[in-house]
Amino acid sequence: MKKMLILVVLVTLLTSALVATPALAAPTLQMAPALHPGIGLQFPLAALASLRLGDHLALEASMPFAFSGLVSFEASLDAKLYLGTVTVAKLTLRPFIGAGATLIAVVGRWVPGARLLAGLEYRTPQLPVDIFAQITGSLISSGSPSVISVAGSLGGRYDF
Repeated sequence: MKKMLILVVLVTLLTSALVATPALAAPTLQMAPALHPGIGLQFPLAALASLRLGDHLALEASMPFAFSGLVSFEASLDAKLYLGTVTVAKLTLRPFIGAGATLIAVVGRWVPGARLLAGLEYRTPQLPVDIFAQITGSLISSGSPSVISVAGSLGGRYDF
């Protein structure tokens, strides 16, 4: 639990440091308006930190709050590509696809994996909050044979 909390804090601080404007910088050296860090929660319960790199691309790191009996660490890093907007029942949704990597420590052994994801995101009109639903397919190379899993998740993210 301590490792997970430390990693979430470090990812949040790193994301903030990457996009923060130095206090002594001249007014002309401000950060690009297209870079937006964010933090959020995802269910099944995981913390996430994101960095939007414009209107169509975002990087997102996530880490679960709890691990199963044999897993002592798990983290993922995904790149999301937003495909425009779709209006459904008066809601403007942003579909996305993405790919990423995951790293899991199982019984003292580090196991890499690859991820593909697809989903929809809704931006609330009054707050910089996004609500999303996504499906993630993972290929974990824990041995022979590799493990393929598909999981759904719901979440929310606050963009700074």
